[in-house]
Amino acid sequence: MVKRLNFSNSDLTVTGIHNTVIVGKTSTKELEKLYGKPDRVETDSKKATDLFDKINNDEGSINVALEDNTDYWDTVKADHGSAILKKWNIDGYYEYKGKELAGVKVYFFISDDKVLSYVFDGDITDENIAKKDKYLRETIGA
Repeated sequence: MVKRLNFSNSDLTVTGIHNTVIVGKTSTKELEKLYGKPDRVETDSKKATDLFDKINNDEGSINVALEDNTDYWDTVKADHGSAILKKWNIDGYYEYKGKELAGVKVYFFISDDKVLSYVFDGDITDENIAKKDKYLRETIGA
């Protein structure tokens, strides 16, 4: 059974996203309730898929640092029975930026108006903010 969204933990931080968003279940409407209007919405499936592949193939990315130094990706909340996870078709993405992300952006990849996956992109530019985030702190060795 997948839990309901925890709106009390809904900060736009690497840790807040981890603790709130449920892959395969969280809707685009819920994303907007949690984080407001996205900085960008991409509805071109090919552009979104190309960006997803580009970020995932970046061996020096923050996503790899999270994978290598934390349990972040192993413990992401997901509705494993969700139909969108089985068909894996990216319709577009929602991009968010925010001070509490310490310089990185988050892309929520969307399928059938639900979060199919999400990844981070960019470099940590504010180590003071990163030190306050449970997961980012582990990637910078603080």
